[in-house]
Amino acid sequence: MRRKTRSSHSASGALGVDAIEFDLHVSRDGALVVTHDETLDRTTNGSGRSPCTRRRNSGRLDAGARFTRDGGRTFPWRGRGATVSTFDEIIESLPGDLPCIIELKTPRD
Repeated sequence: MRRKTRSSHSASGALGVDAIEFDLHVSRDGALVVTHDETLDRTTNGSGRSPCTRRRNSGRLDAGARFTRDGGRTFPWRGRGATVSTFDEIIESLPGDLPCIIELKTPRD
């Protein structure tokens, strides 16, 4: 399952994990967006810096587009609806009593 997506966090919560960890970037328009990397290039079909993206655009990105387990022969999550989620979307999809470990990423410049 594609990491750092709403479906992966929800599935982890349903499995009974002790806590969920995720990273947040602040989008250009002030939304808290859940993504690990500083850029969108490695994990989505987009490009550029995560904080420079507007929320309305990041929700359209395919967060499974570049996920592969076989060196790029197949991309099992491409086109399956995994998007870059906001903090609110992730929190709403989790059990209310599940602890969250959150790292707020800040721009380097």
